[in-house]
Amino acid sequence: GYGGDGGAGVSETGTVTDGGVAYGTRNAYALCGSGGGDSALPGDLGGSGGGTVYICSLAQLQISANISANGAPGNSSAGGGSGGSIALVGPKISGAGGALHADGGRGGHADGAGAVPSFGGGGAGGRILLRIDSSSSSNAVEYTPSKISISGALSGEQGSSEELGKGESGTILFPSCPPGFGNQLSEPYAFCELCGAGRYSESLDAAECSYCSNAPTHSSYTGTGQVSNACPYSCNVGFSPPDCKKPLDSILDSIGGWYVLVILIVAFLAFFLLVVAMWRHYLQKRRQAYAKDYYLDESTVFNH
Repeated sequence: GYGGDGGAGVSETGTVTDGGVAYGTRNAYALCGSGGGDSALPGDLGGSGGGTVYICSLAQLQISANISANGAPGNSSAGGGSGGSIALVGPKISGAGGALHADGGRGGHADGAGAVPSFGGGGAGGRILLRIDSSSSSNAVEYTPSKISISGALSGEQGSSEELGKGESGTILFPSCPPGFGNQLSEPYAFCELCGAGRYSESLDAAECSYCSNAPTHSSYTGTGQVSNACPYSCNVGFSPPDCKKPLDSILDSIGGWYVLVILIVAFLAFFLLVVAMWRHYLQKRRQAYAKDYYLDESTVFNH
């Protein structure tokens, strides 16, 4: 193993031998991959480990070619070699196309005279590193390879259980990206991509962009490259900002909800009925006063 543990192999007698363990760190990355384990049979040699590719520039490093540091397959029933290392170092790394491969080599297989067929374990994937040597990280990584592969190889076991003895995948040492950018830490891998809509990155970090969570229901995020968790969003058609609710719901919320609306309606109706009652009472008193004055006037005329 190098970037991961190597796969286990099986001898003609059925003895299982574990693969090699991973080694190397971020500070010790430019190492060769380990060779696969030899078989007990004469001449059955394990595959060679992948080599080291170290490319460094004091200025901009532009990559557009395929770069490989793969492990070799095992001979006969021997184990496959682990992938090697690829290190790209510079103040700025750019380019498009080309692929990076640090894959393990497949284990060998032999149908011997033993009780079971023997096979070698698959080699583990290697390590790929991008390191930015610059005081400014802004736009320091504009590199988009067509493929990045650190796959562990299958063992030489032939049948329905090909995962048996498979080497582990290798590791990628991602660069630190400026705010608004993030790495893609799972396949398909990517370096320092602009955070998409609904994602953000607040600081210089080698992690992925984080997901925003401030947008309400009935909305969608807008804008890319956000540097805080207050991500911009727009309400869907028919819904009103800032909470992206229907206009009626927004009005209800502004007055305190349905219960308050019912209370207001009841209060309005009660006030309206009170006004009507008072008005009718006033009109009735006016009629009574008018009738009283009319009768007084008539009695005065007849008395004279």
